[in-house]
Amino acid sequence: MRVEGKDGKSVESVKVAKDEKIGESVDKKGIKAFRSWSNFDIVRPKNDHTYVYRRFKSSPYKPPHIEWNPNGKELAKGYVFITPQSSGAERGLVQAASFIMKQNAEMIYAHDEAPYDSEGLRVQTVHNEQYLTLWRGARKMSHGFGEVIVMNSEYEKTVIHLDAIITNMYGQKFLSGLDFHEQELTTRGTILVTAYNTTMYNLTQMGGSEHGFVTDSLFFEIDIETQEILFSWSALDHFWPEDSMLPLISSSGYGGPKNPYDFFHLSSIQAVNHDSYLISSRNFWSVYLISRSNGRILWELRGNTKGGDFGALPHHGRFRWQNHVRAHNVTSREMILSMFDNHNSPEDMGKTYSRGLLLKLKLPPNPDEKPEILRILSPDRAKISPDYGSYQLGLSNGNQFMSWGAGGVVHEYGPDDGHDLRWQARFGYDESITSYRAFKDIWAGTPSKWTPALVVEKREDTVLGFVSWNGATDIDSYNIYLAEPGTALKPLGKANVLGFETGFDLGVKNNETNCIMVAAVRKGQEIRQSNVGCIEGKTFVSTFVDSRGKETGDSVVEKTKMQKIMGYFS
Repeated sequence: MRVEGKDGKSVESVKVAKDEKIGESVDKKGIKAFRSWSNFDIVRPKNDHTYVYRRFKSSPYKPPHIEWNPNGKELAKGYVFITPQSSGAERGLVQAASFIMKQNAEMIYAHDEAPYDSEGLRVQTVHNEQYLTLWRGARKMSHGFGEVIVMNSEYEKTVIHLDAIITNMYGQKFLSGLDFHEQELTTRGTILVTAYNTTMYNLTQMGGSEHGFVTDSLFFEIDIETQEILFSWSALDHFWPEDSMLPLISSSGYGGPKNPYDFFHLSSIQAVNHDSYLISSRNFWSVYLISRSNGRILWELRGNTKGGDFGALPHHGRFRWQNHVRAHNVTSREMILSMFDNHNSPEDMGKTYSRGLLLKLKLPPNPDEKPEILRILSPDRAKISPDYGSYQLGLSNGNQFMSWGAGGVVHEYGPDDGHDLRWQARFGYDESITSYRAFKDIWAGTPSKWTPALVVEKREDTVLGFVSWNGATDIDSYNIYLAEPGTALKPLGKANVLGFETGFDLGVKNNETNCIMVAAVRKGQEIRQSNVGCIEGKTFVSTFVDSRGKETGDSVVEKTKMQKIMGYFS
């Protein structure tokens, strides 16, 4: 069934399958369970200028409608973390934000930093404590200027700024100089971050201007509590831009002040043991181990035929334009190296398909001991990704997860090779949507700054409720109470949670129930109450707050003067 939306878009009303809807019943404790369902609209714009999205009654967020396809094999536990962004003026997203999603396309959490962009939402675990990290700011060319947000399980924020002078020629004031490519927590209470500094450089050897400009890739280790910079490193201190694999004139710039030459492009950093860092240079096609004591380069793994300090790579082990390099199982004798091997760039397309690549390196480097290919992850229907991408090992059951970066597609594979594709999902058009990285992980969250959001409506001769709690996980049900002014709460029953927004039918006439409130229940315990939702005759009154604890202004109708006086809405 399709109906016309208020904005002239075509809206597909959701018909909920039997296994996604729970009818009215009475549980073992004699508590009435009202009929409930997962409630959302799928909005399909009449033209294809905006990707299909979901719309809710109790929440302002509009996540992309994920088309997902499992094959029935075992999937890893956890949620999917994406930060989709529109890469062009058309065929983009109605709302670019960071999302946590279930693998069945139901939203768990939306984090909107508008008017800023956001990137890199993921879970990191330090000393058995889980944190969410993401970047927010402004993207410019192939990098960004902003700050990093670290959130605990209650979504309480710590904001990381860069206390350093980062030069740019854009004539704008940014939140901070931090770039979006990396936000890596360490076990020593620090975070590893990138920055891109515009620097004058003589480019005549490459056919450019004597007074040219390059983007110097920097990285920092910052103490999270004090924001003190403990370590800094500059690519320009160690490399000649003339040695880059990137042409001087490219989609990343041409050597001018507002389009500097991005010769190195630092795309990932990782602390390895206590005394070194592993970094990846996309535009040198290389991975480096850097000394933490003095910044010296300890060894190079080069992706072309030369191989750097490790000797020539096997033919199928060669890589270029890579992203998201990570070390695993590091000992004094060897390490496992994973990466998303784009093998393509906007100027270097179509020679080889993009893939996940897993290599074993013998340590210390020896040209006579070539790196060993452990695994190549590439779908049967191969894809090309010129930008971005990530390859995640070691999901809860050993499965693997891969994001294709420049294109709204993510895949989950079994624990072995790339032919065991178990789940795939699309959240945007290939040429119009990017997600710098994407991950799958286990997460438990209970927001402290905002409560469940309740909307109440009269529908013909009954009363319907719609409730969501952005970011709350493992909520089993909502207890429903009659909440008339000046009286004690009266329990009516409960609604079992189904989906991000649970709809429920009270099965009563609107003159029998005026105001209700719900309380979220986890493992038999009420943990948070919602706002009060009221019906006044034929007027439906409700409001909600966003993830920053602010009213969104998206109330079904404006609050009446009397309700404002009664203080039902914060």
